[in-house]
Amino acid sequence: MRKLIIILLLFIIIMIHGYARNDWYESPIELEPGLTLIDTLKPNAESVHIHARLQRKNKKTTAWELQWNQNNDGNYNMAIVNLPDQRAFDDIYVPDGLVEVYEVRDNEAILLEAVNFPVDDPSVSLKLVYDGVSARLYAGTKDRTLIGQVPYNASKGGGVVVSLQSSMRAIRLTAESQSFPLPNYIEWEKYNTYDYSAIPIIGEWKYLDRDINQSLASLGGKYDLFIVPGEENSYYIMVDDGANVNREAWSEDRIKGLLSPSGFRGNYDLIWYDALGRRLDDDNNAQLSDDGALLTLYFPVYKSQIRFKKIHP
Repeated sequence: MRKLIIILLLFIIIMIHGYARNDWYESPIELEPGLTLIDTLKPNAESVHIHARLQRKNKKTTAWELQWNQNNDGNYNMAIVNLPDQRAFDDIYVPDGLVEVYEVRDNEAILLEAVNFPVDDPSVSLKLVYDGVSARLYAGTKDRTLIGQVPYNASKGGGVVVSLQSSMRAIRLTAESQSFPLPNYIEWEKYNTYDYSAIPIIGEWKYLDRDINQSLASLGGKYDLFIVPGEENSYYIMVDDGANVNREAWSEDRIKGLLSPSGFRGNYDLIWYDALGRRLDDDNNAQLSDDGALLTLYFPVYKSQIRFKKIHP
């Protein structure tokens, strides 16, 4: 029985992390100059942990890069560790290292910030932590210095790569994430000729107001919605405009929610995806007014509601 439980736990851990690498080497491994892929992380990440700890072989000047969101499209982010020449210095005074953070767009690198950090050990770490809201980068040897907030495109994911000027030893290479379910999309071509006046809930809805319990929930934007027919007598909710949080992830063809008739007139069961793509379906429901002009989404667990007014057709 105990063996079965251990196997189940290992299976659960593998399912949660998906693509993940977390290697801490008892004996450092040799890395040659050039690019080394640590791992490729899934898109739509809820949390990310990246850690590269490299050791240089001598005291000569050298540099190495950590790249993330790398999809070979010329758009990614990177941090460069610049290590000074220490041959002219004794062990009492050691010059600082420098970390430069860049955003690369269309293969053009834009410097975001440059921060010094103490170098008191041959091994240097770069560590990136993304918590679902922002990403922070740390650098250092024994004590790590907060470099600052850095870009991380959670909806994109992509490769995590180290790039070396000279051969080095790898002590730790980690790239792991937990991801939300991948988003679902519709094909708009199916709805170009649909009669949107046939069913009152179908059509365009504009944000009206909200009543949000701030201690339990927050609104990812003042959404304008488009509701279209779904499958099996259900309806897809799409975001037409108004996303603020994670805006780049909410294209017009991405499904924001699902409405299914509850059996009561004008009332629907509601599945809703929050700004980060998490599925919310705990007793949610929607109510269409008798005249079809007002739609209210209720989130009782979060003691919140949002109202929309019909603008077309």
